[in-house]
Amino acid sequence: MQIVKRKYYTNQEIQYKFIGFEYTKEFGSGTRITVHLNMTRKTIAFSINGVRHPEITAWLNLPSRLYPVVSLRPPGRIRFI
Repeated sequence: MQIVKRKYYTNQEIQYKFIGFEYTKEFGSGTRITVHLNMTRKTIAFSINGVRHPEITAWLNLPSRLYPVVSLRPPGRIRFI
């Protein structure tokens, strides 16, 4: 799979777009996003409102050191647990 190395963020929507593959559908206010980060396997996946999506295979073998980054627009809120 050829990767487009760009992330698109529009209207409270997050889409990781690859050629021929859209990871999630649009979502809005009140959406709960969970990050599933497995540092042993070096993989990542996301859940949207409790629905788990597959690992992002283009991001296999993640680096050993990662930093959480989030971008929100008002009145967006975030809580790390």
